[in-house]
Amino acid sequence: MSSVVRFEADGGSIELRLQAYEFPEETTGADANWVSGEVELVGSGIERGVAVQALHFRTDELDQLRNDLAAMLAVRSDRVSTAHIEEQFEIAIGHDEGRFTVDAWVSDYETKESSGPLTIDRAGLEASLDQLNHATEEFPVKGDAY
Repeated sequence: MSSVVRFEADGGSIELRLQAYEFPEETTGADANWVSGEVELVGSGIERGVAVQALHFRTDELDQLRNDLAAMLAVRSDRVSTAHIEEQFEIAIGHDEGRFTVDAWVSDYETKESSGPLTIDRAGLEASLDQLNHATEEFPVKGDAY
């Protein structure tokens, strides 16, 4: 079981790689809803051009990102943002006058790397939403998230 969500943009990309539930035997609660994986950022805002950070995603955070992105594409809200509960990852997607931008950062608690704002078209965001839909089907929230 694994899933990839990629935001392919002009000048870089943001890729979320989800590998497995951290505690697959758990069926509800906080421990049941951690998914191991990593984030890769590629962009001009990164010192070495690429930053990769291993982390554990929360299934409820992935759900929220999917729901917010779907709402943005449906009604053109101005901004979507999801921050990782342990402050290792954040992604922000904005909309202004027909243009979409996506920006993300990763942190290992000592250093912080940002993709820099990347321009992405509607079709690219729709493809990312399709991948998020698949990822949240592959790794649904189990029981009570907390």
